[in-house]
Amino acid sequence: MEKTILTFNDLPEVVAQLRDEVMSL
Repeated sequence: MEKTILTFNDLPEVVAQLRDEVMSL
């Protein structure tokens, strides 16, 4: 992980990335 602290602004991007990884499984 590049960042250990995620701000509220980072949440949408993180959620989108996690969703993308789950869909590729």
